[in-house]
Amino acid sequence: MVYCKKCGKNNPKGKFCSACGTALIRKSTTKVYIIWSLVAITLLLLVTEAIAFFQPIDTENIFGHVKRGTMILMGIEFCGNNQCNEWCGDGYCQEKESCDSCSKDCGKCKASAYCGDGVCNAGECALGCYKDCSISQCENGVCESQKGENCVTSPNDCRCKFNEKCNRESKSCEIILCGDGKCDSGENLLSCPNDCKEKYSQVFLDSNIDFPVIFVHGHSPSEVKGYSPTSLEEFQDKLAEQGYEDMGIMLPSDYPPKLTKGIWSGKKVSVIMTYYANKYDKLGGVVGPDDNQRITTYSQRLRDVVEVVKHNTGKNKVIIIAHSMGGLVSRSYIKYYGGLESVDKLVTIGTPNHGTYGAVAFGCGTILAGRNPTPECEDMNANSDFLIKLNANDETPGNIKYLTIIGKNKKLDSCPDKGYTDNVICAASVYLDGAENYYYDDFSPNYSLTNSLHTAFVSPSKAPQVYNKIVQFIKN
Repeated sequence: MVYCKKCGKNNPKGKFCSACGTALIRKSTTKVYIIWSLVAITLLLLVTEAIAFFQPIDTENIFGHVKRGTMILMGIEFCGNNQCNEWCGDGYCQEKESCDSCSKDCGKCKASAYCGDGVCNAGECALGCYKDCSISQCENGVCESQKGENCVTSPNDCRCKFNEKCNRESKSCEIILCGDGKCDSGENLLSCPNDCKEKYSQVFLDSNIDFPVIFVHGHSPSEVKGYSPTSLEEFQDKLAEQGYEDMGIMLPSDYPPKLTKGIWSGKKVSVIMTYYANKYDKLGGVVGPDDNQRITTYSQRLRDVVEVVKHNTGKNKVIIIAHSMGGLVSRSYIKYYGGLESVDKLVTIGTPNHGTYGAVAFGCGTILAGRNPTPECEDMNANSDFLIKLNANDETPGNIKYLTIIGKNKKLDSCPDKGYTDNVICAASVYLDGAENYYYDDFSPNYSLTNSLHTAFVSPSKAPQVYNKIVQFIKN
């Protein structure tokens, strides 16, 4: 489209003006576009060259490449660090270049491995370096010593056999000779009375003293994924100061016991049981987890562990120290599965004896906890059928001594009467009629739902008062 220069009329088509007949001169827009495009490209190249001019010769970006390309076209030698042809990326490891300053020319430095270098190095599974080591690499059922795995750092992959125990100092499995019918070197009438038949004081055979301690963990996604209730291991290690020998972790599948009668007799022992993992594979590793069950199912698994411990020690009762949901598992075992005759004392730490409330009840078993909704979460809800039946008639049945540890950090509207909580469980929910109820007050503002007092007071180093109270209770 053009306008007639003579009369100014608009002429959309044709060679002559439709108004006055004057010949029209049509401008070529294509030529204009080409000219302006060349101008724009020229300006862009000039700006790029100007920026590149001020860049160091070894700069590894588009401007550095432009500068080196321009110098090649102009026949100028590369000069960096006051020496020509010495720049990182020229393919030569020059005198002043090194693996640190120029890995492109001199290769990568052979530095010591570190967490975050992208390689699953030896010992990183034990350190929990999941930046470099995946769960499948660390928990693959194979004990890989080249990765630093052993019975202490990787108890699931390097599980000791049933007739062995893990020596935490040497980090290796040692055969338990006691119980094989032979009085071997290192065994005597005190350490292994079943094999060494000499006469000894009846005190070492008395089934009514020095009852073994069984730790029962709570509801935790990490304990499911790792198949190992590690939150109680610090408590178990600390209890060794009271003479309780650490016998490691025991699974329900160890029942029925075989050829182990009295293997731990004459000893004060402690074990951690896990009701999530229920089976061993042929290599001794755990097949599991076998979770997402009702609390009563876990209680039956606890019963099997108790029977094995009684069998191995020759004792007729045990002491149970249970954290959180583990207390409900233990109380259910006592009420329904024979625990009335087999438990001497029960300690529950932060157990929701009367249910969970608010965000904890809502979040249990959901994405907030890293798991799918589970039957045990339904059982723990306040006013669930399980809790109504469990608490009916008598909350502390039998001749068992009960101790509850109740944490108080801050008040929540969701708790009964807007009472105190340990950041997870309401204090009013932990209280049991007929028990010794011990209140542990810690009003630190640092505690929260994700970093809770509920977890902290299982740790003797963080809550020594709780540890001392429990030791005093189980001794009396």
